[in-house]
Amino acid sequence: MMINATLQRSLFFTLESAIMDQRVIQIKFQGIWRTLEPYQLGLPKQGSGKLTLYGYCRDLACLSLTNSRWQLFEVDQISRIELTTYSFQPHASYSEQTDLLHPIFFRVPTSACIRK
Repeated sequence: MMINATLQRSLFFTLESAIMDQRVIQIKFQGIWRTLEPYQLGLPKQGSGKLTLYGYCRDLACLSLTNSRWQLFEVDQISRIELTTYSFQPHASYSEQTDLLHPIFFRVPTSACIRK
């Protein structure tokens, strides 16, 4: 699916805001709504070279698909995005996965992570 430039800019700025403010988002990804904690936005080191979001999926359905709540989402597959009023504290299991995306345009710093 090809998204237009206006929608792409809107997605980019909403994702930037969500990552920097540590706010939960809801996205419609490949026709299915997902609730995410967004952690990074960048380009994948391997693969498509498309703008990609790395985040923690709050939906149990994500576990059944990949056995992990940590997911990569190509931004051009997102048809809708909503910034919620909910904030999140980064998980201790987030270790700034720099091996997945490069360059990374925005990221939640590891210093914000909850230590248990």
